[in-house]
Amino acid sequence: MESPSFGLSGALGRFQTKINVGDRRFRSLPRDLLSSNVNLTTKEFRIGRRLKLAKNMLRLVTRLLTSRYLPTHRPTKLVAIVVPVSNRPELTTDEEISLRHLLHFLGTYDKFLIAPRGLKIELPGFATRHFSESFFGSARANGKLMYSPQFYKEFEDYKFILIHHLDALVFSDQLTEWCATDVDYIGAPWIPCAEAPHWVTEPRVGNGGLALMKIEAALTVLQERHRTEPEKYWEEWLGALVNAPIVRNLNRLRYPKGRTAGRLSNMRARIRHRLNGSEVVARSNDVFWSFHAVKYMPTFRIPDWKTGLRFAFELAPRQCFELNERKLPFGCHAWPKYDRAFWEPYLMNGVIKPADLKLVSIGGASATNGAIHEVEEVEDRANCKDDFRDYAHM
Repeated sequence: MESPSFGLSGALGRFQTKINVGDRRFRSLPRDLLSSNVNLTTKEFRIGRRLKLAKNMLRLVTRLLTSRYLPTHRPTKLVAIVVPVSNRPELTTDEEISLRHLLHFLGTYDKFLIAPRGLKIELPGFATRHFSESFFGSARANGKLMYSPQFYKEFEDYKFILIHHLDALVFSDQLTEWCATDVDYIGAPWIPCAEAPHWVTEPRVGNGGLALMKIEAALTVLQERHRTEPEKYWEEWLGALVNAPIVRNLNRLRYPKGRTAGRLSNMRARIRHRLNGSEVVARSNDVFWSFHAVKYMPTFRIPDWKTGLRFAFELAPRQCFELNERKLPFGCHAWPKYDRAFWEPYLMNGVIKPADLKLVSIGGASATNGAIHEVEEVEDRANCKDDFRDYAHM
């Protein structure tokens, strides 16, 4: 299964090609030159050779900055539950239901809220881990966090993490049993149905809204991804730079004045537009883990779709229920979106008082920055195609 390249890596890949003509000077040439009947000059040969040298240098520098992942210590705990929150301090009614199930069935496990810096919140029974605001404000922004090695390094004391979004539900305490399967990644399978993306032609694990991941495997994949495809490392470094608060607010600075500030702001906008094609923007993170992680770690373990159905449902829950021998799974994702009526009889009401679930704000939320980021994400989407566009070409 082959997919197109993204961003900087795609640009380099489209420019460089190899042909078998017996002359080493012909190994790297601009592709557009090969498509026309022209005589190649010495200058054109030099361009190809310099491009190859630049790519080799880029790979060397990146490998010096990104070593292979070697755990510094063995994990001392089995599993942590991580719950990403938005940049608002209030819970919706459906989010309260999600937390009722989580606290009732999995309340004894270590639990963490994943929140943006500047939003200091408390929820009884949860610790909080803060990350850059650029990872919050939309589903696309949050997906970028799942590509970040730093996110997983925060939980190196644990062998596994259970990603539990606030539109997920759990129905039993089977978490320890699922950890015992020793899979590297599992989520609700995508199955062919009317609600499925167009590229889903056969069942496949799986969605990341409720997903169990092995920390060591995730970090191994991400480190190898940067080492084997260094362009992606620099795309993400540049993306983090242009989303830094001081760069994001260039047009508000008093100095430099006039055209200089405007030019810097316009440059940032052009870079952001170019980075819309990078993998962390254009490819959903759960698609990456399900289809592409094995490219960087051949032993990366993902179970078959029938095992995935025992773990969680998402699309077409009635169909999944029949395929799973009329048994409920461990959990589900996007239950308010996909056939809510199916899930209504299984929802818990009143087991935990709503007051116990209220997020307590103990610091000012960066509402302005959150709003700015949300607007930028909308602009990104206007310049990007669907998250799963690459599968149309597979």
